[in-house]
Amino acid sequence: MTRLNIFFALLVVLSALSVVTARHEARKSFLALQSVQKEARGLEVVWERLLLRQASATMYDKVETVATRDLAMKSPEASRIRVLTLDDVATVALGRANAHGGAQ
Repeated sequence: MTRLNIFFALLVVLSALSVVTARHEARKSFLALQSVQKEARGLEVVWERLLLRQASATMYDKVETVATRDLAMKSPEASRIRVLTLDDVATVALGRANAHGGAQ
């Protein structure tokens, strides 16, 4: 009878150890799952940004294609490009106002 009790006690201890091990593994797996889900959310954000960038690049290409093909537009020569400052714009605006009857 004593041997049977020892055998059952060993079975109970082994069963308890296997439950503890299973719970520990479940917790580790759950933490790994949360980590992977967080990474997936970050990758989704990156993917959405890339799609937005691709869409804007496609839009620019489409505008450029329509401008060159349908409207026969082309980039100006470098000698014809002027960069204006706010002072230049103000001077031009004042010159136009003076030419049309003065400032009012």
